[in-house]
Amino acid sequence: MKKAGHGLIPALNATHKAIHDPFVCLPMPRLCGTMLAAANRGSKMLETLVSQLTDPFRIGLILFLFLTALRTRAATGLAMPLGLGVVFVAILLPMTTGSADVTDNAARLTAMAYGVVANAIILGCFVSGWVVWTKARQ
Repeated sequence: MKKAGHGLIPALNATHKAIHDPFVCLPMPRLCGTMLAAANRGSKMLETLVSQLTDPFRIGLILFLFLTALRTRAATGLAMPLGLGVVFVAILLPMTTGSADVTDNAARLTAMAYGVVANAIILGCFVSGWVVWTKARQ
């Protein structure tokens, strides 16, 4: 089998030999490179999100944000303090930690954006647990 590059697309030449010979292949470095880059971006995004979701300091900040919002909900409500707290924690952690992957502004903004998503997921877990707890107590 003649294989050139990464692809297995049949080669089409002037005589259309590939129609009769499906083992002749064309290289696809551009397409494969693009797919590899997209896969690497996806795995980097997932790796960043998982590391933020499992960060005990982030989980603790969101937990105590939620507990504080529950105690003060009569005066301030729940939605606004929780929403602003999620954004605040997402901005605070990349700005104050000395981690190596947030050295430039683009990486820092990306970490903040993923932080908002991670904080919302963590807060959603706490709110869901609280709703189940209050329903079970009634």
